[in-house]
Amino acid sequence: MQTKKQSIIESITNTAVGYFISLLSLFVIFPPLGISSSPGKNITISLYFTAISIARGYVLRRFFNNKHNKTMNINQTNKNEHERLKYLIENEQDEFSKKCLQDDLNELEANPKKYWMRFKLDAFQPGDIIETQRVNTIAVIQKFYSNN
Repeated sequence: MQTKKQSIIESITNTAVGYFISLLSLFVIFPPLGISSSPGKNITISLYFTAISIARGYVLRRFFNNKHNKTMNINQTNKNEHERLKYLIENEQDEFSKKCLQDDLNELEANPKKYWMRFKLDAFQPGDIIETQRVNTIAVIQKFYSNN
């Protein structure tokens, strides 16, 4: 993953190379096409498209980095939930509760989206910070799956 600073440096470097290639290509391609231009006009045209290219490269890089980060966070949350359910199953004494937890685990493994989307957040009455964090986590995951 890149920082914002690394993204802009990469974008500028990539675009600087592209700028010189573009500038040279204008001198090569305009004459055979019958387009009269001066070196000053070619530089202006190349600079304009270079500025657009830098902005485009930066915005796209940040978009894909953010999308990748969200997916990684969801995958880690699914892994954590898997471990939590396994722990609860191993330590549960009541067979019915153990079966319910195992059903939850099976559903999480088979279809994480379905597992998370079944929670009705308005039914929760968080009493402590851990339960409040769990409700917040479920809300974020449901938003992610609703958008994907």
